[in-house]
Amino acid sequence: MNEKDIITAAMKSCGWTQAELAKQAGYKTQSAISNRINGKSLRVDTFVKLLATMGYKVVVMSTSPNTNKNKWFISDDTTPKVDLDALLSDTDEPVVEPPKKQSSGKKSKLTK
Repeated sequence: MNEKDIITAAMKSCGWTQAELAKQAGYKTQSAISNRINGKSLRVDTFVKLLATMGYKVVVMSTSPNTNKNKWFISDDTTPKVDLDALLSDTDEPVVEPPKKQSSGKKSKLTK
C-alpha cells in the first residue's frame, strides 16, 4: 500500500469524496485532490495534511525489535481521531470523526 492508496482508503473510511476532502483541506477544487492522488508522487507535508484533515495521524517508529523504542508523530497541528495502524488493519474498519477545526496553511512538524 503506497501513500496514495492510504489517502484513498482513508477517504473511503470517512465516507468523503475528493470534493469534500478538497473543501475541508482548503483547496479550491476537487481536481486539486485528484491531481495529488493521480500524480507521480505525493509530498510528505501534503500526505500529512490530507490525513490530518480526515482525523488521522502519521506515526514513525522502528520495525526492528533490536532498535530503540522511539515513536514520532507527524502532525499539522490538528487533533487526530484514529491512528494509521487502524486504517491499515485488515480486520475492523476504523470509525473516523473529522476534526472540528482545520488548520490553515500551517507547516507539518515532527514531535516525539
